[in-house]
Amino acid sequence: MALLDIANGLPHLEHLGIPLDIRGPLSLETIPLLAHNLQSIDVDIFPSKDFKKSVQCIDRIFPYLKRCSFYHVNDEMDDASSLLHMLQNARRDELGRATLGITGV
Repeated sequence: MALLDIANGLPHLEHLGIPLDIRGPLSLETIPLLAHNLQSIDVDIFPSKDFKKSVQCIDRIFPYLKRCSFYHVNDEMDDASSLLHMLQNARRDELGRATLGITGV
């Protein structure tokens, strides 16, 4: 919810460095797909046991990220960055297919 508040309250923000303490369950259904233009993010995720949902939430809130770094206890989480890039590429592909009128795979 803090990321949603940041996105809504600072629409022109370009870089964000933030620690995230995620102890409760995350529900993607409650995270709206925003169009915030954040370009760069450094995230320290704690705990990292459910980092995939954390990355999916970040992708929904900040879909135009060009640079992202995810950390846990000062160790870079390459899997999180790779997942974010995969989600971004999938969305671009889906938008491209929709633009061309292609359905299904």
